[in-house]
Amino acid sequence: MPYKLVGGGLRTAFGKNDRVSPEQVIESAGWSAGRGGGGRTYQSFLLLVTCVTIASEAAEVALLSLVLPHIRAEFNLNGFETDQVAVSIFAGQMAGCFVLGKLADVRGRRPCAILASFLVAAGGYLSAMAWDVNTLMACRFVVGMGVGAAFVPIDMLAEACPDDVRTAVTQVANLSFSVGVVAITILGWLTLDARGWRTLTFLTAVPPTFACVMSCYLEESPTWSAERGKTADAKRVLDRICAENTGRFLPEGLEIISERELKKNDGMTRPATANSANSANSATTADDALLGLSLLGGELGGSTGAGESSDSPPDAETNVKLATSVAHNLVGTRVNAFRTLCLWTVAFVQTFNFYGLMLHSPLVFRRTAYDDLGRERKDVIAFDFLAIIIVNAGDIVGNGLALAALKAKANPRWVCAACACVCVPLLWVPLIDALRSSRTGLIFMMLIGRVPAAPIGAMSWILASVAYPTLFRATGHGLANAVARFGAVAASSMYSTRASIGVPIHAIALAAIVPAALRLPLGSLESAVGG
Repeated sequence: MPYKLVGGGLRTAFGKNDRVSPEQVIESAGWSAGRGGGGRTYQSFLLLVTCVTIASEAAEVALLSLVLPHIRAEFNLNGFETDQVAVSIFAGQMAGCFVLGKLADVRGRRPCAILASFLVAAGGYLSAMAWDVNTLMACRFVVGMGVGAAFVPIDMLAEACPDDVRTAVTQVANLSFSVGVVAITILGWLTLDARGWRTLTFLTAVPPTFACVMSCYLEESPTWSAERGKTADAKRVLDRICAENTGRFLPEGLEIISERELKKNDGMTRPATANSANSANSATTADDALLGLSLLGGELGGSTGAGESSDSPPDAETNVKLATSVAHNLVGTRVNAFRTLCLWTVAFVQTFNFYGLMLHSPLVFRRTAYDDLGRERKDVIAFDFLAIIIVNAGDIVGNGLALAALKAKANPRWVCAACACVCVPLLWVPLIDALRSSRTGLIFMMLIGRVPAAPIGAMSWILASVAYPTLFRATGHGLANAVARFGAVAASSMYSTRASIGVPIHAIALAAIVPAALRLPLGSLESAVGG
């Protein structure tokens, strides 16, 4: 099922003869930050693995901006060839989004997470040993395939969270992206000049190696298991979550069924509570819209499509087909098509904007190297690493502020739109000669510019991870992420473009996020708390 963005459910005690979904059990068990017997709970370990995976992705992407000038010099590349190296990793990401996203829905979240981290690590190590530019591009393509599936642990994390903490917990994982960007910049400062780009590339492959090993110890998502009919596996994991969070196991006779199965029977098999009517209303999700029940259509003031009726739900076979259908979930109804347009607009533009800023920061802070006699060294590539680190720290500040907003139950759509509004005028800072002439002024203004840029991407991932039903969640998120990679490719292809041309293009594109985020039709996925 898709999820509410904010709000929460009533903690409920289940009876031994109840038939409940994994979502209900997780809502009742709550969230554990590490109160298990050994200090490692299912939820806290999943959050840790997700953070390491996302930080590894960030390091691989930020690495590109640091090593490209060195690669260009070593292989004697022109501007177009340099852009092709930059594009190769993002092309791999697009392939990874298409292939591994579908794999995560068909074969499971866990094997996909393991494979993704393996590809990033293996491609990273091979990149450090590349003997020509074509080999390097092939290796970066492999890295990109793994990076393209970094959203899968985010989806697993969303499935493991109760409603009241889902956006805040997933934002903690998104914050690790910013930490990864700063960490690789510090590592580059320490190793790039002394050891060269190959050593830095090799070291960057170490974190995804750890992520791969850690992913092997993950449990499969119980929500996915239940939807695939593996109810025994789902109950085993849910039993662990309940024991870790509450100190009590699930009742012996409790039956775990999928949310679709729960709705197919009568929709009333969930345990009764004092506010069962309100719970039933708040639990209404976009799954119903995906089945043609026009629930999301209410926000737009119309039905989900011609000829669809909310009076006769489809049978079980049709239910599954619609829940997994690419065509139906993307454009099968008027609301689904509009949701796809909004999600893909946000995904494309935020990546185009963010990676454009990230790739161009080292160019702004590239400095001239001199020998002992004060003569310019044209053969030496030098960066003002301290300035780059300070600017990249703006990502941590921005995502930290977004986390605080989400903990206060702010709606991710409004956070996304607000950050875009703030970001547009700040994009023009690099074009102001008075600021460029002052190192301190330029660092400060670029730092301020990065603060609202990072949360836009984080909100995009949160919105994409809650917008689809379980059997289409990774596929839908992967397709949105693939569209985002087109934005990264577009930004990479502009790597050699003058700032006076590139910045206005980024500003115009970024303005499109505001209406797309605000009009994104998530409807009943949000509680009244979220506005």
